[in-house]
Amino acid sequence: MIGLRYGTQEYLEQWIQMFATLLQRQERGQQILQRMHETIVSLEAFAAERDSSPTVLFLRSAGDSGYNAGMSSSRGYMNTWMTLCGATNIGADIDYSTSNATSVEQLLAWDPEIIFVSSMTALTPAELYADSALSELRAVKNHKVYAVPSGGFWWDPPSAESHLTMMWAAQIAYPDAATYDLREQMRDNYDFLYGYSLSEDEIDQILRFDDNAEAQGYDQFSR
Repeated sequence: MIGLRYGTQEYLEQWIQMFATLLQRQERGQQILQRMHETIVSLEAFAAERDSSPTVLFLRSAGDSGYNAGMSSSRGYMNTWMTLCGATNIGADIDYSTSNATSVEQLLAWDPEIIFVSSMTALTPAELYADSALSELRAVKNHKVYAVPSGGFWWDPPSAESHLTMMWAAQIAYPDAATYDLREQMRDNYDFLYGYSLSEDEIDQILRFDDNAEAQGYDQFSR
């Protein structure tokens, strides 16, 4: 049995190194980490040049008492990919809990500019747009609610695809400044990770164009 710690980039890298060693594929593990490190260094440099920091919030699910919101800076990997580009996680002090939903009143007080909706649950941007209680949120009014992609694995928790999530989030937060060709990055990385050639339709499906149909600026990812 192997015990894995969760929640940070450091832990993710430990997983990769551990399994690469177990499989006697250390070189392969280093290649995966190199791609991640190149993206992280690129985004750290990008963030250092920003003179603005849009507020972002991660929502995982909805319940009778509110929305399961927040992803703390100490325990939540979602905080990593949301903020690496220079954005500010407005829920960084909140630990996600399915038994302790964040009230609509708290969401209105935070008033995030951008909301990311998890790929791991049934919650969609359309549900937030349809919730009249959230109609005054800037992210809702401006249609800046984005469904997180889902590919070989969900893109919100840590995985070998997490550097793609980092690029995607940067382009959401800074659509006029972040210049990744995400579709090409996806094609290259899926070939590297899985030996699989993505079709244009598959890329659209991974990026959840149906769920993000109303999202402002999402056409930057169009084919």
